[in-house]
Amino acid sequence: MSIYGIIDGLVQCDGEYIVLSGISPRGHLIFNGEIIDREALKQNVLQKIIMRDHVIEIKEIV
Repeated sequence: MSIYGIIDGLVQCDGEYIVLSGISPRGHLIFNGEIIDREALKQNVLQKIIMRDHVIEIKEIV
């Protein structure tokens, strides 16, 4: 398991899920071969990204 704050570089994750709180303007995330668009994530909000049936799901953790 990996938990990140705000990603400020290149992170590649091939796991079941990733937990993070945003991507900076200089950051990039590749999750299971898919590039995650930083605009799809909320900044400073803890979120979990998973892939289900080849579809990326982003869920806020409360």
